[in-house]
Amino acid sequence: MSSNRARSLLDALGGRTRQYKPVPDDESRAMLEEEEGGALPYEPFSPELTKQLAPLQPTRKRSLTFKVWSAVFLALVLWITVVVVLWIIGKLAVWAFHPDNVPAVKNVPIYSTSLGCAAAPHMYNNSMMTVTVPFDKEDAKHAFDVFGDIVGTFSLAEGASDMDEVKYELIIRSDDPSLLDRISFHHAEIASNGKVENSQFVIVSPRLGGKSSNCLRYDIKMFVPPSLKTLHVAAHAVTHLQFDPLSKIQLDRFHATLYAMSNNNLITPYQSLQAKTLGLEVYRGYITGDVSIVESTSISTQRGDGVASVRVHPLAPSDGHTPKKAVLWTVTGAGHSDFTWVTHGGQKRPIEADHKSSMNGDVYLDYRNAHFDGLIALDSRHFKTTNVHAVSDGKDDKWTHYAGDQTASDKLMVQSRGWTWLYF
Repeated sequence: MSSNRARSLLDALGGRTRQYKPVPDDESRAMLEEEEGGALPYEPFSPELTKQLAPLQPTRKRSLTFKVWSAVFLALVLWITVVVVLWIIGKLAVWAFHPDNVPAVKNVPIYSTSLGCAAAPHMYNNSMMTVTVPFDKEDAKHAFDVFGDIVGTFSLAEGASDMDEVKYELIIRSDDPSLLDRISFHHAEIASNGKVENSQFVIVSPRLGGKSSNCLRYDIKMFVPPSLKTLHVAAHAVTHLQFDPLSKIQLDRFHATLYAMSNNNLITPYQSLQAKTLGLEVYRGYITGDVSIVESTSISTQRGDGVASVRVHPLAPSDGHTPKKAVLWTVTGAGHSDFTWVTHGGQKRPIEADHKSSMNGDVYLDYRNAHFDGLIALDSRHFKTTNVHAVSDGKDDKWTHYAGDQTASDKLMVQSRGWTWLYF
């Protein structure tokens, strides 16, 4: 408070003090009013002094900030309560849902049709081409790959018994002939001594750009010679791969990998291709069909949200006295996956299966036709099972359940961060 303001207050107080009369009680006040000839003022100070003292009076107003934060806190508590209740209801609903059969996979691309561009008028070389690629007879390996914005189909078929080279029949077409001029091919590398050092067939196509309305497509049928032992089919372009169901292709090792991040990728396997070691993988897209197990088979969609719906058929044991185990590995990601084990008539092979889900995709495992007898290691955040029993002897912490005969040799391992449905 400034000195001038303080002085004015003191003067006002002093002046008021000289005029001050004690405030009487009600009876005395009435007598004084009669003497004074009018009502006494109720103000203890002058109007000027009251105005000057007003800012000094204490107030008990509640802070506006306090009110705002109180409202925010109550809204937050209400929101958390609603979320928790809905989460519990959702979990109970999923828990109650237990389908008798594996749900069908939806939105699967139609082989060839879903790619489009089948009627493009311009063809590379104006016709179907035939390409033969040699391979080294000692290691007997061959690989295929395709790059760019081309799309296409790739069919694997059995080659003639006297074939000693890999044979391709292919058509490349486009609605823009200038795009065909930008196609390039890479073949096997042959050393000066005639040895084939890198047996491959690679197609490189141009990039079309996201706004382009043009199309570029290939259609390949590959004939696998009986002397080929190892084959890797890769595609960095959108591809539909299938095995000819009427063929019988036998290899030591076969791997197919579709790298393109497109839901239009498709692998359609059949039992017609049999490899001691067989592997199928899509980064995004679908694997739907039937695979055989000669020794071991692996299926992978873990690098993205690819979908797998596969029936697994172990071949009959070659040695009835000591049948070799049939090994299955699956590694899945964010997409749906279901695997059905099918044991055909005759002697059953021991089962060794390992299913991992690296993300939160639902996993359905149908072993009802596997005649499974043995131990199960089930490590899943949520799961539902049928005809599965908990291991109670506690001899090994790894094995949590069993189906059929607990002392038998079958082994099944399941690890998932999401939901697992396990049928026996």
